Amino acid sequence: MTIRAVLLGLFGAMAVCGFTYLNDVVMRQTPLIGNHMPIGVYGGLILFLLLVHPVLARVRRRLCLSGRELAVALTLTLVSCCIPASGLMRNLTAVMVAPYAFTQTQPGWREQGIIDLTPQAMRVDVSVDRDVVIDGFLKGLLLAAAGRGGVGRHAGPVARRPPIYALGAAGEAAVAPLVDALRAAGRDPGLPDDHAWARVRDMHGAGHALGSMGAPAVAPLVELLEDETQWTRANAAFALGEMDSAAGAAVQALIRCLRDDNDRIVRTAAGALGQIGAPAPSAVPDLRPC
Repeated sequence: MTIRAVLLGLFGAMAVCGFTYLNDVVMRQTPLIGNHMPIGVYGGLILFLLLVHPVLARVRRRLCLSGRELAVALTLTLVSCCIPASGLMRNLTAVMVAPYAFTQTQPGWREQGIIDLTPQAMRVDVSVDRDVVIDGFLKGLLLAAAGRGGVGRHAGPVARRPPIYALGAAGEAAVAPLVDALRAAGRDPGLPDDHAWARVRDMHGAGHALGSMGAPAVAPLVELLEDETQWTRANAAFALGEMDSAAGAAVQALIRCLRDDNDRIVRTAAGALGQIGAPAPSAVPDLRPC
Protein backbone atom coordinates (compact mmCIF):
# COMPACT_ATOMS: atom_id res chain seq x y z
CA MET A 1 0.00 0.00 0.00
CA THR A 2 1.34 3.41 -0.98
CA ILE A 3 0.22 6.97 -0.32
CA ARG A 4 -0.55 7.58 -3.98
CA ALA A 5 -2.77 4.49 -4.11
CA VAL A 6 -4.73 5.71 -1.10
CA LEU A 7 -5.03 9.22 -2.56
CA LEU A 8 -6.21 7.82 -5.90
CA GLY A 9 -8.79 5.68 -4.09
CA LEU A 10 -10.04 8.67 -2.09
CA PHE A 11 -10.29 10.71 -5.28
CA GLY A 12 -12.36 7.92 -6.84
CA ALA A 13 -14.60 7.83 -3.76
CA MET A 14 -15.19 11.59 -3.92
CA ALA A 15 -15.97 11.36 -7.63
CA VAL A 16 -18.53 8.59 -7.03
CA CYS A 17 -20.23 10.41 -4.15
CA GLY A 18 -20.20 13.76 -5.91
CA PHE A 19 -21.35 12.72 -9.38
CA THR A 20 -23.88 9.92 -8.73
CA TYR A 21 -26.81 12.19 -7.83
CA LEU A 22 -26.17 14.45 -10.83
CA ASN A 23 -25.93 11.47 -13.19
CA ASP A 24 -28.82 9.38 -11.86
CA VAL A 25 -31.40 11.99 -10.85
CA VAL A 26 -30.70 15.26 -12.65
CA MET A 27 -29.28 14.00 -15.95
CA ARG A 28 -31.35 10.77 -15.78
CA GLN A 29 -28.60 8.65 -17.31
CA THR A 30 -27.88 4.97 -16.73
CA PRO A 31 -27.30 4.60 -12.94
CA LEU A 32 -23.65 5.17 -12.12
CA ILE A 33 -23.89 2.74 -9.19
CA GLY A 34 -26.79 0.51 -10.17
CA ASN A 35 -25.86 -2.86 -8.67
CA HIS A 36 -22.99 -4.98 -7.35
CA MET A 37 -21.02 -4.39 -10.58
CA PRO A 38 -21.01 -0.57 -10.76
CA ILE A 39 -20.29 0.33 -14.35
CA GLY A 40 -19.01 3.76 -13.38
CA VAL A 41 -16.18 2.32 -11.30
CA TYR A 42 -15.19 -0.58 -13.54
CA GLY A 43 -15.60 1.56 -16.64
CA GLY A 44 -13.32 4.17 -15.10
CA LEU A 45 -10.75 1.47 -14.31
CA ILE A 46 -10.78 0.22 -17.91
CA LEU A 47 -10.37 3.75 -19.28
CA PHE A 48 -7.50 4.39 -16.87
CA LEU A 49 -5.68 1.23 -17.96
CA LEU A 50 -6.24 1.88 -21.66
CA LEU A 51 -5.64 5.63 -21.83
CA VAL A 52 -3.77 6.94 -18.78
CA HIS A 53 -1.51 4.06 -17.80
CA PRO A 54 0.27 3.81 -21.20
CA VAL A 55 0.99 7.56 -21.12
CA LEU A 56 2.46 7.27 -17.62
CA ALA A 57 4.62 4.38 -18.80
CA ARG A 58 6.00 6.41 -21.69
CA VAL A 59 6.66 9.49 -19.58
CA ARG A 60 8.31 7.63 -16.72
CA ARG A 61 8.11 3.96 -15.83
CA ARG A 62 8.01 4.63 -12.09
CA LEU A 63 4.80 6.59 -12.48
CA CYS A 64 2.92 3.39 -13.39
CA LEU A 65 0.79 1.85 -10.67
CA SER A 66 1.40 -1.73 -9.64
CA GLY A 67 -1.36 -4.30 -9.46
CA ARG A 68 -1.46 -3.95 -5.66
CA GLU A 69 -1.80 -0.18 -5.86
CA LEU A 70 -4.64 -0.49 -8.35
CA ALA A 71 -6.34 -3.00 -6.04
CA VAL A 72 -6.15 -0.57 -3.10
CA ALA A 73 -7.52 2.34 -5.14
CA LEU A 74 -10.29 0.19 -6.59
CA THR A 75 -11.28 -1.15 -3.17
CA LEU A 76 -11.60 2.32 -1.64
CA THR A 77 -13.69 3.49 -4.58
CA LEU A 78 -15.96 0.44 -4.45
CA VAL A 79 -16.55 0.85 -0.72
CA SER A 80 -17.79 4.39 -1.34
CA CYS A 81 -20.46 3.12 -3.75
CA CYS A 82 -22.74 2.29 -0.81
CA ILE A 83 -23.03 5.96 0.18
CA PRO A 84 -24.86 7.69 -2.72
CA ALA A 85 -26.81 4.63 -3.88
CA SER A 86 -29.27 2.17 -2.30
CA GLY A 87 -26.91 1.27 0.54
CA LEU A 88 -27.45 4.58 2.31
CA MET A 89 -28.83 7.76 0.74
CA ARG A 90 -31.76 6.30 -1.24
CA ASN A 91 -33.19 4.51 1.78
CA LEU A 92 -31.82 6.28 4.85
CA THR A 93 -34.64 8.75 5.54
CA ALA A 94 -37.35 6.22 4.69
CA VAL A 95 -35.89 3.62 7.05
CA MET A 96 -35.69 6.15 9.88
CA VAL A 97 -39.22 7.57 9.58
CA ALA A 98 -41.28 4.83 7.90
CA PRO A 99 -41.92 2.82 11.11
CA TYR A 100 -43.76 5.80 12.64
CA ALA A 101 -45.71 6.52 9.45
CA PHE A 102 -46.80 2.91 8.96
CA THR A 103 -47.73 2.54 12.63
CA GLN A 104 -50.03 5.52 12.15
CA THR A 105 -51.65 4.24 8.93
CA GLN A 106 -51.47 0.41 9.16
CA PRO A 107 -53.56 -1.39 11.81
CA GLY A 108 -51.37 -4.49 11.52
CA TRP A 109 -48.29 -2.53 12.54
CA ARG A 110 -50.09 -1.23 15.64
CA GLU A 111 -51.49 -4.63 16.62
CA GLN A 112 -48.14 -6.36 16.30
CA GLY A 113 -46.21 -3.57 18.03
CA ILE A 114 -43.70 -3.37 15.18
CA ILE A 115 -42.41 0.02 16.32
CA ASP A 116 -41.27 -1.50 19.61
CA LEU A 117 -39.18 -4.08 17.74
CA THR A 118 -37.18 -1.37 15.98
CA PRO A 119 -34.07 -0.19 17.89
CA GLN A 120 -34.47 3.40 19.05
CA ALA A 121 -31.07 4.31 17.57
CA MET A 122 -32.43 3.49 14.10
CA ARG A 123 -35.39 5.87 14.35
CA VAL A 124 -35.61 9.65 14.29
CA ASP A 125 -36.75 11.52 17.38
CA VAL A 126 -40.37 12.56 16.81
CA SER A 127 -41.09 13.52 20.41
CA VAL A 128 -40.89 17.27 19.70
CA ASP A 129 -43.28 17.47 16.74
CA ARG A 130 -44.52 14.06 15.68
CA ASP A 131 -47.15 15.29 13.21
CA VAL A 132 -44.75 17.55 11.33
CA VAL A 133 -42.18 14.78 10.95
CA ILE A 134 -44.60 12.07 9.80
CA ASP A 135 -46.79 14.29 7.61
CA GLY A 136 -43.69 15.84 6.08
CA PHE A 137 -42.36 12.36 5.31
CA LEU A 138 -45.58 11.35 3.55
CA LYS A 139 -45.73 14.67 1.66
CA GLY A 140 -42.15 14.16 0.48
CA LEU A 141 -43.03 10.68 -0.76
CA LEU A 142 -46.00 12.13 -2.62
CA LEU A 143 -43.88 14.77 -4.36
CA ALA A 144 -41.23 12.22 -5.33
CA ALA A 145 -43.72 9.62 -6.54
CA ALA A 146 -45.68 12.17 -8.51
CA GLY A 147 -42.56 13.63 -10.12
CA ARG A 148 -43.15 17.11 -8.70
CA GLY A 149 -40.49 19.43 -7.38
CA GLY A 150 -36.94 18.71 -6.27
CA VAL A 151 -35.77 15.18 -6.98
CA GLY A 152 -39.10 14.10 -8.42
CA ARG A 153 -39.07 16.68 -11.17
CA HIS A 154 -35.89 15.24 -12.66
CA ALA A 155 -36.15 11.62 -11.61
CA GLY A 156 -37.12 8.85 -13.96
CA PRO A 157 -39.36 5.92 -13.03
CA VAL A 158 -36.49 3.97 -11.46
CA ALA A 159 -35.59 6.82 -9.11
CA ARG A 160 -39.26 7.30 -8.14
CA ARG A 161 -39.95 3.62 -7.45
CA PRO A 162 -39.02 3.52 -3.70
CA PRO A 163 -41.32 6.45 -2.71
CA ILE A 164 -44.07 5.05 -4.95
CA TYR A 165 -44.16 1.73 -3.12
CA ALA A 166 -43.76 3.41 0.26
CA LEU A 167 -46.84 5.51 -0.47
CA GLY A 168 -48.69 2.37 -1.53
CA ALA A 169 -47.84 0.86 1.84
CA ALA A 170 -49.11 3.97 3.62
CA GLY A 171 -52.60 2.90 2.57
CA GLU A 172 -55.84 4.86 2.56
CA ALA A 173 -54.32 7.97 4.12
CA ALA A 174 -52.39 8.66 0.91
CA VAL A 175 -55.23 8.05 -1.57
CA ALA A 176 -56.74 11.55 -1.57
CA PRO A 177 -53.49 13.49 -2.12
CA LEU A 178 -52.44 11.07 -4.84
CA VAL A 179 -55.77 11.41 -6.63
CA ASP A 180 -55.41 15.20 -6.44
CA ALA A 181 -51.88 14.91 -7.87
CA LEU A 182 -53.10 12.76 -10.74
CA ARG A 183 -55.97 15.13 -11.50
CA ALA A 184 -53.59 18.10 -11.44
CA ALA A 185 -51.12 16.27 -13.71
CA GLY A 186 -53.70 16.19 -16.47
CA ARG A 187 -53.93 19.98 -16.33
CA ASP A 188 -50.17 20.54 -16.34
CA PRO A 189 -49.41 23.15 -19.05
CA GLY A 190 -46.06 21.41 -19.57
CA LEU A 191 -47.72 18.30 -21.04
CA PRO A 192 -47.28 17.62 -24.76
CA ASP A 193 -50.20 18.33 -27.07
CA ASP A 194 -53.07 15.86 -27.39
CA HIS A 195 -51.32 13.85 -30.10
CA ALA A 196 -47.74 13.91 -28.84
CA TRP A 197 -48.56 12.93 -25.25
CA ALA A 198 -49.74 9.51 -26.41
CA ARG A 199 -46.10 8.69 -27.15
CA VAL A 200 -45.06 9.34 -23.54
CA ARG A 201 -43.75 5.99 -22.36
CA ASP A 202 -43.97 6.17 -18.57
CA MET A 203 -47.18 6.66 -16.62
CA HIS A 204 -47.34 9.29 -13.88
CA GLY A 205 -45.85 8.34 -10.52
CA ALA A 206 -49.15 8.89 -8.71
CA GLY A 207 -50.73 6.32 -11.05
CA HIS A 208 -48.15 3.75 -10.01
CA ALA A 209 -48.69 4.55 -6.33
CA LEU A 210 -52.48 4.28 -6.55
CA GLY A 211 -52.14 1.04 -8.48
CA SER A 212 -50.25 -0.50 -5.57
CA MET A 213 -52.96 0.38 -3.01
CA GLY A 214 -55.77 -1.92 -4.11
CA ALA A 215 -59.37 -1.61 -2.91
CA PRO A 216 -59.18 1.80 -1.13
CA ALA A 217 -58.24 3.50 -4.40
CA VAL A 218 -60.74 1.80 -6.76
CA ALA A 219 -63.69 4.22 -6.33
CA PRO A 220 -61.59 7.41 -6.68
CA LEU A 221 -59.91 5.99 -9.78
CA VAL A 222 -63.28 5.12 -11.34
CA GLU A 223 -64.22 8.78 -10.92
CA LEU A 224 -60.97 9.81 -12.63
CA LEU A 225 -61.93 7.69 -15.65
CA GLU A 226 -64.51 10.41 -16.34
CA ASP A 227 -61.97 13.25 -16.02
CA GLU A 228 -61.93 15.78 -18.83
CA THR A 229 -58.18 15.34 -19.48
CA GLN A 230 -56.91 12.37 -21.46
CA TRP A 231 -53.67 12.00 -19.48
CA THR A 232 -55.56 11.64 -16.20
CA ARG A 233 -57.99 9.09 -17.69
CA ALA A 234 -55.15 7.01 -19.12
CA ASN A 235 -53.32 6.95 -15.77
CA ALA A 236 -56.50 6.00 -13.91
CA ALA A 237 -57.07 3.06 -16.28
CA PHE A 238 -53.44 2.02 -15.87
CA ALA A 239 -53.66 2.13 -12.06
CA LEU A 240 -56.80 -0.03 -12.04
CA GLY A 241 -55.07 -2.60 -14.21
CA GLU A 242 -52.18 -2.76 -11.73
CA MET A 243 -54.64 -3.95 -9.04
CA ASP A 244 -55.62 -7.10 -10.97
CA SER A 245 -58.80 -8.74 -9.57
CA ALA A 246 -59.03 -6.18 -6.72
CA ALA A 247 -60.38 -3.72 -9.31
CA GLY A 248 -63.35 -5.89 -10.29
CA ALA A 249 -65.76 -3.10 -9.39
CA ALA A 250 -64.23 -0.91 -12.10
CA VAL A 251 -64.98 -3.27 -15.01
CA GLN A 252 -68.01 -1.39 -16.37
CA ALA A 253 -66.21 1.95 -16.19
CA LEU A 254 -63.24 0.50 -18.04
CA ILE A 255 -65.54 -0.97 -20.70
CA ARG A 256 -66.86 2.55 -21.33
CA CYS A 257 -63.25 3.67 -21.84
CA LEU A 258 -62.99 1.27 -24.79
CA ARG A 259 -65.11 3.78 -26.69
CA ASP A 260 -62.78 6.70 -25.93
CA ASP A 261 -61.55 8.82 -28.83
CA ASN A 262 -57.92 8.44 -27.75
CA ASP A 263 -56.15 5.24 -28.80
CA ARG A 264 -53.80 5.30 -25.81
CA ILE A 265 -56.72 5.28 -23.39
CA VAL A 266 -58.43 2.46 -25.31
CA ARG A 267 -55.26 0.33 -25.24
CA THR A 268 -54.66 1.06 -21.57
CA ALA A 269 -58.25 0.21 -20.62
CA ALA A 270 -58.13 -3.01 -22.65
CA GLY A 271 -54.89 -4.00 -20.93
CA ALA A 272 -56.42 -3.22 -17.53
CA LEU A 273 -59.43 -5.45 -18.27
CA GLY A 274 -57.09 -8.25 -19.25
CA GLN A 275 -55.15 -7.89 -15.99
CA ILE A 276 -58.34 -7.84 -13.92
CA GLY A 277 -59.15 -11.23 -15.44
CA ALA A 278 -61.99 -13.31 -14.00
CA PRO A 279 -64.19 -10.39 -12.82
CA ALA A 280 -64.22 -8.96 -16.39
CA PRO A 281 -65.96 -11.55 -18.64
CA SER A 282 -68.60 -9.02 -19.66
CA ALA A 283 -65.89 -7.00 -21.39
CA VAL A 284 -65.21 -9.66 -24.04
CA PRO A 285 -67.77 -8.44 -26.62
CA ASP A 286 -66.41 -4.89 -26.33
CA LEU A 287 -62.80 -6.06 -26.58
CA ARG A 288 -63.23 -7.81 -29.91
CA PRO A 289 -63.65 -4.62 -32.02
CA CYS A 290 -60.46 -3.18 -30.53
